[in-house]
Amino acid sequence: MALKIVWTERAEKGYASIIDYLEDKFTEKKAADFVRKSKALIELLSVYPELLTKSNKKKNIILRFY
Repeated sequence: MALKIVWTERAEKGYASIIDYLEDKFTEKKAADFVRKSKALIELLSVYPELLTKSNKKKNIILRFY
């Protein structure tokens, strides 16, 4: 069973900022590629969360990117 991925408000704003930056500095195609690849990674992590390590800082945060 896939885990539910929950985004913090800060993460949502950061993600939107990255997309805005890509659209501004590159092309909409590059931004769309980033979104597509991000969604694929998030979907993969929801099924295989062990691909990342557990966070030692907060109990309610399961995964941490390096």
